Amino acid sequence: MQRWMKERLELIRAMKESPNHLGEGECDYVPPLELVGIFVAHSAISRMHYRGELDTNSAVFLNAAIGAHAFCVLHHCTHESISQHNSEHEKFENMVFRLANLIVFFDDGYKVAHRKHHQRTNQENDPDAILSHTELPVLGTMLLALGGK
Repeated sequence: MQRWMKERLELIRAMKESPNHLGEGECDYVPPLELVGIFVAHSAISRMHYRGELDTNSAVFLNAAIGAHAFCVLHHCTHESISQHNSEHEKFENMVFRLANLIVFFDDGYKVAHRKHHQRTNQENDPDAILSHTELPVLGTMLLALGGK
């Protein structure tokens, strides 16, 4: 077994033994509460920019960082880590997913594509292959070109 895999398994075991680890089927409210903070920060930054209290470049940078955080919340939802695979919490998790999508502009198609990614990781038909196997400067240039700049 590779060293990194052994260390990862040790970390998982330690996390599960932690007194703060969620019990089986318990809802994880941390990411949804983070999303509340994300909306508050996004609103404050947007308002400051609208009032002329924050320049455009700073507002775009800060809201992009907030968008990345919102992506983390919706990513939790794609793995059902908020509901812990408990159908009792499924509607709540779906609501959190859709609210996070308001910041990131994704839709339910992402959930489907992300599951396909996990079924085909590092294979030719992996939907995330371009993101995970492209050097960052090349990816940045591609995204800039797609944005019409």
